[in-house]
Amino acid sequence: MGSRVLLWLAIVAVVVAFLYAVRSILLPFIVGMIVSAIVDPLIRTLRKRGFKRWAAVWIVFIGFFTVVGTAVAFVAPRAAAQLGEIQEVATGYVYDTVLPGPLIRFLGDPNVERQLRNNNYPSNAIDLKAWLADPTKSDAYFAPFFREMDSSLRTYEVPLSRSQILSQWDDLNRPGVVDQFFARNKGWLERVGLPTSVEEADEKFQIRSQIESSIQGFIGSAFGGAQAIFTYLTSSIIFIIFTPILTLFFLFDYDNFRRRFVTWIPPAIRPAATDLLGDIGMVMGSYVRGLTTSIALYVTVMAILMSILGVPFAIFLALLFGVFYLIPYIGNWISAALLFLAAISSGNTHVLFVNLGDPTYYAIICVVAFIAVGLCWDMLIHPNIVGKSVDLHPIVSFFVVFSGAALFGLLGMILAFPIAGTIKVILDRLIRYTTTTQSGELDLPRIPSRHQS
Repeated sequence: MGSRVLLWLAIVAVVVAFLYAVRSILLPFIVGMIVSAIVDPLIRTLRKRGFKRWAAVWIVFIGFFTVVGTAVAFVAPRAAAQLGEIQEVATGYVYDTVLPGPLIRFLGDPNVERQLRNNNYPSNAIDLKAWLADPTKSDAYFAPFFREMDSSLRTYEVPLSRSQILSQWDDLNRPGVVDQFFARNKGWLERVGLPTSVEEADEKFQIRSQIESSIQGFIGSAFGGAQAIFTYLTSSIIFIIFTPILTLFFLFDYDNFRRRFVTWIPPAIRPAATDLLGDIGMVMGSYVRGLTTSIALYVTVMAILMSILGVPFAIFLALLFGVFYLIPYIGNWISAALLFLAAISSGNTHVLFVNLGDPTYYAIICVVAFIAVGLCWDMLIHPNIVGKSVDLHPIVSFFVVFSGAALFGLLGMILAFPIAGTIKVILDRLIRYTTTTQSGELDLPRIPSRHQS
């Protein structure tokens, strides 16, 4: 008996290892199973009203993919157009606001400075401006400078002509946030022995390059993942073609799969395993159906809210916020930060018919509205839709989310709740088994039946 169970466990381990090895092709199968679990209650409802299974499956299948296809056809082109725009606008705004002007970054590059000195060109802003503004020199005189420095000038988006540099000098040479910090706190920094200028800090800590890489990393992680997912979902022939086909097969044989699955479990552990898997299936099914409904409505509400407020890229941002909503607790703060960045970089100052006069105030109003709607959703809508399928204490919820992040990163945070719900079902049974006496499990009567009158 024991050897059969061990052999079964070995087979399960081999199957899991194989599925992990071919994980790159599993997405259509996983989506098909999830869709089947989501719409199965609708099929059961139709069957209770007298429909045959094949008819109920076709009605639900056609209805579901018609709604999804219509939504994708409406949203996908707009989201694709907005994706590239928002990344470009956000990157430009952050660079223009946080980092110093292009000319300062150009002159602050050690390679550029070395190249300038080797060619006897001015290597600081004051000397460079005086040199370019010299009225005794013609434009042809500066042609070798622009020819030799062409690549570096393009890298930092510095204009490639003398007149353009001089006309845009203030913007090209503006101080960044870090420069302003050193200027305001020079005395205090001097007293504690810290660098008192960006140049000194750059020499010791490469502070500008660190800030620039952090900005690129933030924007890349915020939009790069979404772009990769969107590109895959809209360009993968396997996903587009096979997901509906696999879903249809799953729907037709959903009950058969469940009955057949039970026969794969060894008879020695079948009753207990079936009971346990049934509880886990109820938790997972309830969670997936509720979460899918909640996210779909959340994305719709956020798209409407941001369209009313006049936030640019409202559709794409709403989809992105829906993805981040899957990350408990932290996702809302990421969404709020991205919304602030999108709103303030738009330069908009109007909310409906009110002119706030400053893009910063407009961005704050947008974030406050987003947080208010989000809190209402978290407290009133989401719990009622999803229910208490996982039933975890708030302290335990934080623990499992952080544990998921520590173990598996972003994916671990997204899957933390359903996995924790599954583990909770198993632990509840183990604890009940280890703390319950045998007589309690048999539930014997207090008075033997033969003595009962």
